[in-house]
Amino acid sequence: MKEKQIIGTIERIRVSGYKSIENLDLKLKNINVFIGANGSGKSNFVSFFKMLQFMLEIDGLKKYISRNGGAESFFHYGYSNTQEIKADMDFMNKGGTNHYSMTLSKGIGDALIFTDEKIAYSKKNSTTKMPPVSLGGGHTDTRLNSIGVNDPQYNKYYEIIKVIKNTMRRWRFFQFHDTTPNSFIRGTSNIGDCNYLRDNGGNLAAFLYMLRDKYPNEYKMIVLTVRHMAPFIEDFVLEREYGGESVILKWREFGNSKYTFSAHQMSDGTLRLIALVTLLMQPYSLSTPRLICIDEPELGLHPAAIDLLGSLLKNASNQSQIIISTQSPALVDCFSAKDVVVVNRKEGKSLFERLNEEKYQKWLEEFSLSELWSTNIFGGRPSK
Repeated sequence: MKEKQIIGTIERIRVSGYKSIENLDLKLKNINVFIGANGSGKSNFVSFFKMLQFMLEIDGLKKYISRNGGAESFFHYGYSNTQEIKADMDFMNKGGTNHYSMTLSKGIGDALIFTDEKIAYSKKNSTTKMPPVSLGGGHTDTRLNSIGVNDPQYNKYYEIIKVIKNTMRRWRFFQFHDTTPNSFIRGTSNIGDCNYLRDNGGNLAAFLYMLRDKYPNEYKMIVLTVRHMAPFIEDFVLEREYGGESVILKWREFGNSKYTFSAHQMSDGTLRLIALVTLLMQPYSLSTPRLICIDEPELGLHPAAIDLLGSLLKNASNQSQIIISTQSPALVDCFSAKDVVVVNRKEGKSLFERLNEEKYQKWLEEFSLSELWSTNIFGGRPSK
């Protein structure tokens, strides 16, 4: 059965020179589950989307590079071996396909610069293709942010540039791993910070507050789903702190409605579960991510919650493209072979291969995906 096409999702991505990825050319589906041994490069692939997320903020790329090992560490075996990081992506929008490409090189000091950026748009079923338009080079911030409607050089391409920028802004990387006592997810958030769920869950309380008020039915389903794995939670308690603009995640226990617990009285796994359920069950809106990328979403979850997570990811793929990397055999078994991309590292290079369902059909009649993975039938396991 043909997949439902989701507006704003990536159809094909090509990356070269980035960390362990020397060359990658991959078609993406609605669900993309990356598996592989530690150090194979699957986390490098998903981190690329985190870099894109930062890149679309002012000075974002510079901040991301400085926080993650410096410019040298982003090139395949260092800048002396690889002088350029290249990426280009085709993604679907209404009426056609958008194209964005970039080339990054090392600038002065510990920075990356854009040596070129290109955009293009192809109408659906059109026999002619728009040639790529260069946005120039030599800048440290993407030109997608700086080109305005009145720019004389690019004003006729402004609508294409705007659509590309706004689409890419809805490609979101999430990681709810930090649940330490001082983590953002356990702290207060501003009541107005609720347009979208932040990548670290730092505004989880404000986002749930908004859902409760604007989408009460969806909010109730989120509570019921959380309760399925954490039956002691009756409901969340979301109130303005001292009548101000801040809200903190609190909850009420079944059978004890007089006492309110705070997020600091919740286990790491339960807190991550709440964030994942909220992310994957949020109602469709203009701010809903078109692409949801999560590195090891199973981390800290009870084994009984893995099936639930798999179901949530599959349901969410009806409105958002899903990219996850995982080490969990149980989570892999929630998906079809065609959803799985195996990552192997050979001679220092990350190699990506989507499983061919027909090729392994006979095997799958007797064994699960995780059993084939554990016996190294299709790779993705540690090797010398």
